[in-house]
Amino acid sequence: MRLSIAETAILLGKTDRQVRYAIRSGALPAERVGGRWFVKQDDLPISDGMQIARQAKARRAGKAAVRRTDGDAPIAGAAEKGTYSVRMLDAYEQGAPLYREMTVALGRDHAAVGHLRTALYALAAGCHAYDAADKAARYREARTEGSHAVMSLLLDEADGDAWVEQLEGRFLPRLGGLIRRAERRARRRDDA
Repeated sequence: MRLSIAETAILLGKTDRQVRYAIRSGALPAERVGGRWFVKQDDLPISDGMQIARQAKARRAGKAAVRRTDGDAPIAGAAEKGTYSVRMLDAYEQGAPLYREMTVALGRDHAAVGHLRTALYALAAGCHAYDAADKAARYREARTEGSHAVMSLLLDEADGDAWVEQLEGRFLPRLGGLIRRAERRARRRDDA
């Protein structure tokens, strides 16, 4: 099966740029068809188990570059088209369902619900920010609001232990990862 650059990058856990470099340097065999590079799946330096695990992880994160419609026939997904969405972020995948669940149980006016909503808005702003320093600042804002949501639940003693665990165990750590990546990008640009 032939894979596009984007599909190859997802399966290898690399960026498109890294895959193109590997092709240019000869480290990864590829063929050019109609102005586009394709890599044979059999030429990928990963085991079948690794490939299946990475595809599952990419699908869970909303980043799947390959969707299957009929057996083994791949079709291009959003990643190949170059789209980028807040829905691709693990933090969104953890926070949005939690927000909906808390809204139903506690009501839209509860302080924790309001803080989580603000956190999700800041997450979206960070996702779509162009400047790496601005991205990091927005993600930090989202993390602060998420922390406020935790404290609101704890102070109200509203049987929110499960939500606190999800916020502290899933949502906030993913925001921390986004902050670290954005800060590294900002430092690299400052050093350049």
